[in-house]
Amino acid sequence: MKIRYYLILLIFGFLSCEKQWDDPIPEGAILGTPNLTANLTEEGKVMLNWDFSRFCPGWMCIDWVEGSRYEIFGKYPGTNDFIRISRLGADEKAFLVENLEFGKPYEFYLTTHRAGQKTTSNRVMIIPNPFPEFQTLMESDDWDPIFNPKINPNGDKIAYISNYRWSEGDQNFMTLSLYLLDLFSGQTELIKLNSHHPQWSADGKKIVFGTDDGLSQIAQGYKPTRLEIFDINSKESTVISSGQYQQYFPSFERGNAAVIFLSDSLERGNMGLWRTETNGTTKVLWPSFQLPEQGVGLPLFTGMDGSVFKDIVAVDNIRVVENRPIYNIYGLEYGSGIQKKDLVISQWNDMAPAFSTFDERLLSFISDRSGSRQIWTLDITNGKLNQISYFKNDENFVSSSTSLSWTDQGKAIVFSIYSVGGIQKVVKISVPDF
Repeated sequence: MKIRYYLILLIFGFLSCEKQWDDPIPEGAILGTPNLTANLTEEGKVMLNWDFSRFCPGWMCIDWVEGSRYEIFGKYPGTNDFIRISRLGADEKAFLVENLEFGKPYEFYLTTHRAGQKTTSNRVMIIPNPFPEFQTLMESDDWDPIFNPKINPNGDKIAYISNYRWSEGDQNFMTLSLYLLDLFSGQTELIKLNSHHPQWSADGKKIVFGTDDGLSQIAQGYKPTRLEIFDINSKESTVISSGQYQQYFPSFERGNAAVIFLSDSLERGNMGLWRTETNGTTKVLWPSFQLPEQGVGLPLFTGMDGSVFKDIVAVDNIRVVENRPIYNIYGLEYGSGIQKKDLVISQWNDMAPAFSTFDERLLSFISDRSGSRQIWTLDITNGKLNQISYFKNDENFVSSSTSLSWTDQGKAIVFSIYSVGGIQKVVKISVPDF
């Protein structure tokens, strides 16, 4: 009986101490849910950071409090379950994870505890690699944006979208237009006003793009677009598809015999996948990508790209996971028929796909699975993922208008970022060996 009595006293004493240490939650407040990010240090370790910041209208915000303690859980390569790897106190908002292998995937989440309540953070994934360096290829002038940059197969020219500025009387104007930069000479050439989404042919001799130059609105907020091909040698543009509808993300088919693109020509605002041949023959491959109700107000797509090796395109599309609209990436294989398949499906945002033009197995994309948007690659033959970039808060991608393109025989990827101070630039980052 004495042993049982002492055990009861011990348990009671522990719970009393826990209650005193575990701060109460003020009336009217809730326990906050942490936002977790995983960052690579230059020593190859992973730093987990979390905060409780969130966006909401001031008059709708609910008071929230931070935790009295935190528990960190990790899932390691070759395992299926998460294990608790650390307990931390109220003042700790970071944790360094050591002894990790390069090229292996790790996942983490944390729980917040206070006054008997618990909240769970977002789950993050990171694949450590040797810390990469990047090379700046160009910078913007006058705070102008650099959208959808694409480098040619030879790696010496960049097609991109930026502002064209002009004045009429006392008024200044600007419009997003297509430019071509020669990296060797440093010369920049204006190709077409009011343009978007350039893409190179596999031989680097042509650029396909969309434009609404010279077109007018046919309904409130709706202006049609057309597709043109610019020849690098002749400096001439040829219209390949036009009409009273919109056309986006054109991409050359393998062999440059046709162009694949998105269009709402069947129903306004409802995009499908189309193919037009150089002889003018056009047909629909996939009639419609549906927009979920929860995705209203978001772009239906942020990118699409066709392989130069196979009859397949990769396109991101919004779907709903736990009442959250997120982007995942699908493949559409076409030929005698068409088949839609999953390429990158996860609980995270996976977007802006770009096939390697040097290795038919590899697809690059942007994902926020580490807690912030980074560049990842997928080997579509075996599902192996790899992380390419580890940008922190002082550098980030240019909204949803970035594009990825491969260069240096598949050893590097080119894209645009902005840094502290609003400077926008196009950079090249090395791809680790697989």
